Amino acid sequence: MSVFQRPKPERPRRWKILTPALSSTLQRSLAIALAVMASSVCGQLARAEAPCRTIQFQAGASSITISGSVDPDATQCFHFSTRQGQNVRVAITSKDQNTVFSILGLVDARDQYTFKSQKQTYEIVVGQLMRSATADTYQLMLSIK
Repeated sequence: MSVFQRPKPERPRRWKILTPALSSTLQRSLAIALAVMASSVCGQLARAEAPCRTIQFQAGASSITISGSVDPDATQCFHFSTRQGQNVRVAITSKDQNTVFSILGLVDARDQYTFKSQKQTYEIVVGQLMRSATADTYQLMLSIK
C-alpha cells in the first residue's frame, strides 16, 4: 500500500463464527431450554384424571405406605399437608420399575425425593415413566418428621 492510498474500512461482519467453546455453551443452553419445555409439557400431562385422595397418617405415625396399581395411560393423585420446616421423604418402588411420582411445583418423574417443607398442601401424581402394555403395581412411601 502506498502512502497516498487510504486503507479500506473494514466492513462489519453480519455473522460471527461460533467458537467451539461458545458452540458447546449454546448447545448446552438449547438442551436445557428443550428439557424445561419438555418437563412443562409432561407436567401438564401428569395431572391426574380423578380427584386427589388425601393421605392420612394413623395417630402417632410419621410414615405411611400406599400400595396401588397404575394403568399405562392413567395417573393417580394424592395430597398431603405439612407444617413449616418438616423433613419430608417420598419414595416409590414398583414391580416393573417403571412407575414414578411428581410433586407438582417441586419435582418431576422421581423415584425418591427428600425436602424441607413449607406450610402447605402438596400434590403427588403417580404414573408410568414409559408407557407399557400393562399396569404396574407400586408402593408409595411418605415420611414426614
